Amino acid sequence: MRKILFAAASVLIATAAFAQAADPYLWLENVEGAKPLAQVKQWNAETEAVLTKMPGYEEHRQRALAMRNDPQQIATPRRGLGGLVAKHWVEAEPQRRAWRVSPVGR
Repeated sequence: MRKILFAAASVLIATAAFAQAADPYLWLENVEGAKPLAQVKQWNAETEAVLTKMPGYEEHRQRALAMRNDPQQIATPRRGLGGLVAKHWVEAEPQRRAWRVSPVGR
């Protein structure tokens, strides 16, 4: 029995090591870990530094925010779910996020 457990543990360890070697970014799967969060913050800062220097950035950003926060948003369906359509809705004040689901008109 001990040999079987040892063999199973060895296979498990080898599989994990192979998966790590095959995917060098597997550590990013730990979405709440300190190292992945720090790395993503660094990537975001680098990207933001590039984007904010682009001509027209602030105008595009303000336009996107206005569209997102417009209380008269047209709910364009994003997904079909059988006889239903769904859209992810974001409200500015109070900030809420919800899936709105409606039956498909016939």
